[in-house]
Amino acid sequence: MIVVTDKQKETIKKVEDMGKADIDGLKAAAIFLKGLQTAMIILAEDKQENKTA
Repeated sequence: MIVVTDKQKETIKKVEDMGKADIDGLKAAAIFLKGLQTAMIILAEDKQENKTA
């Protein structure tokens, strides 16, 4: 049986919370980049339409 002190439990909790925050941050960044990519595609299509018009 491994004995874990309260201090160690606190540290483990902090590391887990940091990990969750990182994952949330990565998800937000991925969503943002996807939106940016979509916006760029739309802008490119608009430019193409303006050239042919």
